[in-house]
Amino acid sequence: MQTKVEVAMKALRGLIELSSNAVEEDLADSLQIIVGDLAAVLGCMAVAINLVRPAWNDFEVVAIHGPPEVVAKLAGITFSQEALSGHFAPKFDVGHAFFIPSGSFPDPHDQESTAVIVRDRSPEKPGAWQADDQFFVPMRDDHDTVVGFVSIDEPLSGLRPSAEEIALMVAVVDALSVGIRSALRVVEARQNTKALEVLFRLSTHFGTAESTDQLLTTCSESIRRALGFDRVVIQLCEPGSTSITSRASAGWNGDPPVTGVPTLTEAKRLCIPRFEIEGCYLLPVDDALTIMGSDSRRFTSVRNGSGPLAWDHHWLLIPLTDDTGSMVGWVWPDDPIDHLIPSRAKLRILRTFSNQALVAITGANRLNELRTIASRDDLTGALNRRAFSERLNQELMLTRGSNEQITLVLYDLDQFKTLNDTHGHPAGDDALRGFTRILTQNLRTSDAVGRLGGDEFAIFLVGSDHTSTKQVVERVAGMLANDPTARSLLGASYGTAQSPADGTTSDELISVADARLYEQKRFHQNTKSDE
Repeated sequence: MQTKVEVAMKALRGLIELSSNAVEEDLADSLQIIVGDLAAVLGCMAVAINLVRPAWNDFEVVAIHGPPEVVAKLAGITFSQEALSGHFAPKFDVGHAFFIPSGSFPDPHDQESTAVIVRDRSPEKPGAWQADDQFFVPMRDDHDTVVGFVSIDEPLSGLRPSAEEIALMVAVVDALSVGIRSALRVVEARQNTKALEVLFRLSTHFGTAESTDQLLTTCSESIRRALGFDRVVIQLCEPGSTSITSRASAGWNGDPPVTGVPTLTEAKRLCIPRFEIEGCYLLPVDDALTIMGSDSRRFTSVRNGSGPLAWDHHWLLIPLTDDTGSMVGWVWPDDPIDHLIPSRAKLRILRTFSNQALVAITGANRLNELRTIASRDDLTGALNRRAFSERLNQELMLTRGSNEQITLVLYDLDQFKTLNDTHGHPAGDDALRGFTRILTQNLRTSDAVGRLGGDEFAIFLVGSDHTSTKQVVERVAGMLANDPTARSLLGASYGTAQSPADGTTSDELISVADARLYEQKRFHQNTKSDE
């Protein structure tokens, strides 16, 4: 016949196996199953598993077995570590467990806070379990820190536990503690793996982003969704400057506020080795404000906790560095949903993703540079013929069906060959650049200038009528006559065309303007011949 210990150990092996498999399903549901088995193994009516909440420095009842009224009373309630500190006093230690006899605390509230079942007193007998007796077995981590406890009440024997039973209970709870810790580690690992999968899927779309800002927005939303931050800001340095601006954000209602770091120089002050974790810099708020000044606090965190591992207005900075190692911006996450300081594993993922995002941003910037180079004339910086036609067609499509007109002015420089022959090609190049500058100075942001080839230029004027077009042409002619790069040798013939009367595409407008341009040139030539 099996002894009580043998029966308990057999059940214990099943309990350990169950706790090992628990992470395959929902952990909370698994703990509820386990707590029922614990009651059977330990021979008692009521058992509760209480786990520490690091963000709040308290314990929460996460699973409870007992009569329905008891379950309803205690499920999900919390106990502060301060309130329970007296229960774990050395005087109650009975061999790595704690037995608190009824009446140990003069304040009834202290007794009621952890009593599970209150029953009518039965006839006394030696060693009888009293109504307000309390029994706890702590669960500890690898550093001997209490991370939870199992509360046990109403033994079926009606007696207080013996030394042998206490040793059995401690062994069972120790095994349970190992299983729960393993389960929590697996859960965290799976959450991190899921986050990596989400980030990887989203990063595959980086190459399809139409702009750097769109890519940055994708990054900030990805960090928020995958890594559990309510608010994220990505800030980049302005080209040629140390000042920074917010380029993308997630989780803000409206525009995000400026963070407490306005320049790269000040950001580097926060990058102190003792605050560095996995390439991220995590600073307690008091340290950050000491470094940056109390007036640098632009906004405050909302999801703060009160435990030693809790997020408490921390500053989390992930620097973005270019190929040379120079900082070009940073990611600034805030308000972790779990109210906890990010784990080392989560910070490692955050750093890795930020690096990947920066590579994509750099690639997008280089692609934009290539697109700009491909659309510009090398000598003058004006749009080349293809880019100018595309831009003009876009504007024509936008104005189609409206009363807005677009005027095309086609220019051809006079005496340009003479200028080249007399003063050399460098002088001709200076004249082309000078003429581009003159045209650009007379345009609005909605207009554009292009070099169509050789000494042939074009501008289009959005919403310009005959009078305003004439004013632009006259200003250009006057500035050209006084431009030193023209060396007083150049003039410019021009021809105009207007949509929709003369055409609705760039090719149609250019063809009409070109014909009018050469009519003007022939007129000028005939006039000179008559003279």
